[in-house]
Amino acid sequence: MCKTNRFSGIFLRVQLVLMFMGVTLLQAQVQQEHHRSSESSVQVEEIASPEIQLLLPGFKPGVVYQGNEVRVFDQLNYNMLLDFMVVVSEDGEWLAMDDPHLIDSLRMEGKLFHHIAGHGFFEHITGNDRQGVYVKHYVDVNAETVAQGAYGTTNRTTSIDVVRSLVDPSTSDIAERTIEIDSPSGQEIHIYLKKDKEFYLMNNGEPHPIRSQRSVTRAFPEHSRELRRFLRSTPIDYRNEDDIIRLSEYIYSLDDQGS
Repeated sequence: MCKTNRFSGIFLRVQLVLMFMGVTLLQAQVQQEHHRSSESSVQVEEIASPEIQLLLPGFKPGVVYQGNEVRVFDQLNYNMLLDFMVVVSEDGEWLAMDDPHLIDSLRMEGKLFHHIAGHGFFEHITGNDRQGVYVKHYVDVNAETVAQGAYGTTNRTTSIDVVRSLVDPSTSDIAERTIEIDSPSGQEIHIYLKKDKEFYLMNNGEPHPIRSQRSVTRAFPEHSRELRRFLRSTPIDYRNEDDIIRLSEYIYSLDDQGS
């Protein structure tokens, strides 16, 4: 139930082909799925379960902050596949956040989220807008075509090109967002979906993915020499939150020294 009647224009009725209506979400964390299709074109959001698309297992209470206004929702979740927030209205409709840039922040299930223009939603871990650590939650989509060979053998062809996003989900109209997989040859498509996340650090107001030493020095070229020295002596697990925070503290200390 929505606690106030304000924030007009922030949410819109979900008219995507994600027909979640009437689906009861399981209270379980689905981490990956495998789908098969003989269609020549597949829209991933049509076949992916709500459990794989949504960050949390079931809808949770959440709070949206915009300036001096606060709106509380009983049922809120984040669609990791298409990168938008979803709320359930009083009459059971699924509503998507239409203008996320209008909000300052959003809290649900003990997590704080910010929307960064041109990049979508991020979970804020620590720091501020200029020197912050963020996590991008997403659904990794991979596909391969499978053809029947001679004597019943199966030929698999991994095909990264088979996966394409028709509209950039971070900047497009929500109602137009879709992820499509094509198989022009008509071969059976195997689609693999997996929940994943990646850490980001802010530099000059832009989020930069941090996944290797090379990505770190690319994100902060002004400190490349110091960072190479630091990373030689300090092993970093780029999928470990504590390690990323430790790395960020060192990087931002260099920024502070130069300011």
